[in-house]
Amino acid sequence: MPKYLVRFTTKKYFPNFDDLTQYTIKLGTFHHYRNIEDKIRQDREEGQRGLDLIIKKPCDKLINGIETGEIIFGQYDESLLNDEGEFIAETHILYHEHLYEFNSWMFCCSIIEDLSLIPKLKEYFECDSHYFINDLDGFVLATQNALAASLKENRVDKKGKPFILHGKEPNVWIDGFKNPVKYGIRNGYQKETVDTLTEFTNSPKSRALNMGIWFHKPKRFEFESEFRFVLYPTAGRNEKKIFNINDDSRLIECDLTNCISTEPITFEK
Repeated sequence: MPKYLVRFTTKKYFPNFDDLTQYTIKLGTFHHYRNIEDKIRQDREEGQRGLDLIIKKPCDKLINGIETGEIIFGQYDESLLNDEGEFIAETHILYHEHLYEFNSWMFCCSIIEDLSLIPKLKEYFECDSHYFINDLDGFVLATQNALAASLKENRVDKKGKPFILHGKEPNVWIDGFKNPVKYGIRNGYQKETVDTLTEFTNSPKSRALNMGIWFHKPKRFEFESEFRFVLYPTAGRNEKKIFNINDDSRLIECDLTNCISTEPITFEK
């Protein structure tokens, strides 16, 4: 069956199809959707993954309040250690939020086969308008260009903090991924066995990103049938290094000529 990408919006942002050069779209971020007051869209674990560390020895990084079975730093019984100073029993540290906090922009729409779902989704999202994305690659390119232009114009926020967090002149090369969202139990825990917590936090592994978790959501959101665009700044074309952002949400002016339609047109992935 044909598939359609549908964006649900409001008349405030709904385009004038005689002039798509000044159409406004909203980009949220992982932080935005974790903290948004809108209970329909709020996901407290958006863009995050947990951390499950099996540690062999205690260290100064084991701070008060992080429970590891019956062990809390400063209070564990020496009888739980062997002659080499290692924990006798397997000892885990669990973080619901990963030590390496990452934030990125997102644009979300729905991927559907049954057009009769559109009125129900409009009611669900409390939106009064919608449009179809008929040129996926063109839409992504237009969004990337508009976001880059926005960052060139405004390099810092109202408090003077840079939007892009890498300690240099803000890079405005925008890369990203696009994929349908998978729904179910998040299997986002990074599992590692390490000598100590200090060893892990000082290693590159503590800053590794698992991008797969960006396209997973709890089953309670399944009705949304989300297709997601994740956009982030990089060090340049074909560069693997990507940068964290200091932003919550952003309105950008896009030229969406030939990318969207009010008529249901299928798209090619």
